[in-house]
Amino acid sequence: MGFACVLLAAHLTPPLLLPSPRFSLSFADAGEVYVWGNGGNGRLGLGSADTVMVPTLLVNHEAHSAPLQFQSVHCGSMHTIGVSRSGAVFTWGCNGSGQLGHGDRKDLLSPRRVDVLAATPVSQVDAGFDYSAALTGVSGGW
Repeated sequence: MGFACVLLAAHLTPPLLLPSPRFSLSFADAGEVYVWGNGGNGRLGLGSADTVMVPTLLVNHEAHSAPLQFQSVHCGSMHTIGVSRSGAVFTWGCNGSGQLGHGDRKDLLSPRRVDVLAATPVSQVDAGFDYSAALTGVSGGW
C-alpha cells in the first residue's frame, strides 16, 4: 500500500505530488489546506465521511468555519495530524487505536485541537498507520 496522503506544495513549480490510494492534501502559500478523495472515517476533516472529488478548503468547524492555517501536516493511513500556524495541534479521521490523542477511540469528522498539548510547545508531528507523535520542547515526546 502506498502513502495515505498526497501533499501538493502550491508554491512549488511544479507542485510536489506523491501517489495515494486514499486521499489527497494540498497546501496553499498562506497555510490553508485543501483536501479531496476518500472521506471514510472523516479522514478529509470536512465534517462528513463522504468522498469529495474536487479540492475543498479545510475549515475549523469549532471556530465558525474559519480556514485553518497550518505550518505542517502529516497523514497516517486514515487520520491526519497538523500543527497550526499558532502552534496548536489538531487531529482528525480514524481513531480506532486512540491515535488522535483525545482520550477515546471516536473517529473525528473535522479537525479538533489536542487539548493535552495546548500548553506544550510542539515543534514537529508525525503519523503512521495507527499512531501519531509530537516532538515537544520539553523532555520527551507525546
